[in-house]
Amino acid sequence: MRGYQYILLAAAMLAAATLAGRFIMPADGASSLRSASSDPTIAVCALPALLNEMMESERYRPEREQFEEEVNDKLQELRDRRDELMQDLEGLEPGDPEAIEPSRQLEMLGREYQQMQYDRQNEGDALFARQMTEAWELICSSADAVAEDLGFDYVLITAGEDEILNQTSSAVALRQMLARPVIVAPDDVDITDDVRDDLNM
Repeated sequence: MRGYQYILLAAAMLAAATLAGRFIMPADGASSLRSASSDPTIAVCALPALLNEMMESERYRPEREQFEEEVNDKLQELRDRRDELMQDLEGLEPGDPEAIEPSRQLEMLGREYQQMQYDRQNEGDALFARQMTEAWELICSSADAVAEDLGFDYVLITAGEDEILNQTSSAVALRQMLARPVIVAPDDVDITDDVRDDLNM
């Protein structure tokens, strides 16, 4: 799956999490850093950016590239067989007895090709979903730990400061907007870099 595709999926997932009021709440140990009467503190973290970075990292990208290479090799084998059958049919009329068997094989090959494309697409989607879910949980776990260390009670999911809204698709732009619940936040409550360092990214 290409980068822009999982960006859309990530944005949709993050928007859903935002609308559902998704917070990362550290363990009770964080509260020990402040007095009991102090107000809860809120941090922000650009999880969409971290998710995209992790999906493009050496941890996940090579597995997807290997899968795509294997799929392309298998599809190329079918295309080579198709070309051979097309050569067998050259110069033959549709009703020619010698064209019956190659034509039948060509038709079966076409169905096999379409089925393989469909199956491999589903396998690719499953691979991507597994990777993205794992990466998401790793990032959330890291954000939880970082927030606890720094004494934050809540972490809000937000977009990176430098992210540019999509100018060609209203659906994509809306997803990006919904992934931006925080409009203004002090720099010292942004733990994005801390989480990135914690994940060795």
